Amino acid sequence: MYFCNSYPAGNWKEYIKTSLGCGLYLDYVLPFNLPKFDIGINIKEDWSFVTPKKENINSILDFTFLPGVYIRIPFCIGNFKGAFVPDLSYGLSIHNVYGNKDSNISGFYFDQLIGITTGFRFCIPYFEKLEIDTSHVSTFVFEDSNVITQVGFRIGFVYHFEMK
Repeated sequence: MYFCNSYPAGNWKEYIKTSLGCGLYLDYVLPFNLPKFDIGINIKEDWSFVTPKKENINSILDFTFLPGVYIRIPFCIGNFKGAFVPDLSYGLSIHNVYGNKDSNISGFYFDQLIGITTGFRFCIPYFEKLEIDTSHVSTFVFEDSNVITQVGFRIGFVYHFEMK
């Protein structure tokens, strides 16, 4: 589970101020038994509240579904353990737009998107199955002929379940 915040870049700055939300992250390490790193697949689901700049829009609620792939490269500095976890994902964003009474912009909008994260995970001493996840997040949303760009961060916790 994590909290996320993103800011618009490019032309998107004219439409929104920021988005704030939370999400759920599930991953599975593929059984390749590689010596230096792990490769895995994941699914991220984000729920965000977007604050618009345009006067004809009251609010926007976003739901994002992003399956993807990642590489987990562990590192150790003394007793401190962590991992660098870059991620690439492709999925769907559903925007629920609430417009003013005078506008006809209200409704659901569906867009494709690509997400790129450069994450770091840090092990918590005495809780080896629990990690703190901090990530830089870049999102590219394909809307008609435009590409909407957002940059932000994600912070949360990852718990590793063992499957036998």
